[in-house]
Amino acid sequence: MGVKIFVPPHTSKFDHYLSISSQGFGFSAKFIKDNNLGKNKFVQFGEDTENKFKFYVGFPENNSESCFELQGHSKKNFNRTVKAGFFINSNDILKEIKNDKSLTAQQRRFNLEYDKNNSMYFFQVIPNFESSCSPENLDDVQCIYRYLNNDNNIIYIGIGNLKKRFKAPEKSSWISEVKKIEYSLVEDKNAREKFENISLKAHVSKYGQKPIYNKNLGKKF
Repeated sequence: MGVKIFVPPHTSKFDHYLSISSQGFGFSAKFIKDNNLGKNKFVQFGEDTENKFKFYVGFPENNSESCFELQGHSKKNFNRTVKAGFFINSNDILKEIKNDKSLTAQQRRFNLEYDKNNSMYFFQVIPNFESSCSPENLDDVQCIYRYLNNDNNIIYIGIGNLKKRFKAPEKSSWISEVKKIEYSLVEDKNAREKFENISLKAHVSKYGQKPIYNKNLGKKF
């Protein structure tokens, strides 16, 4: 018999984070306070041109057509929110996170770091398997993927070329159980390995065990 520890929804493993909700984005009080952003009224967002899982956040002093207005200004409370539905809905990855009701509060929070080259903060989200296909219509792409069976249960999470890995000899004894494949394109090998480890750990955290045909948690980080 195992034990699953309860994690309060207000806690986070990051001090400086952005959260994604159905209403928009939220910024942690410590992030706003530590970076002296309490008086800022505007925020703008951007997408990385090379990494589709990386997003930028800026806090300009003056308003412009690219700005959203920050909500929740208070001398005592440094939490800030912003209604950024137009930006979230314009990006399939962010939109999927917003709409995924199975995600916990912690899984909706992403660490914010500062990028000196762009003079903006940034956050990265893990791939959320926003694309799908059937075993009969496999795409020739490099990705992180997961196999689902007839009951819509995740039975395997892996990485590599989607078409070639499906035909791998070591999967031959159970591959016929796969009825649907969900995946996210990730060209960089190191990023794929990292995301595989994160996705497998998230699966274990949620279900108490690895997918039935995963022997380990991938490469250790």
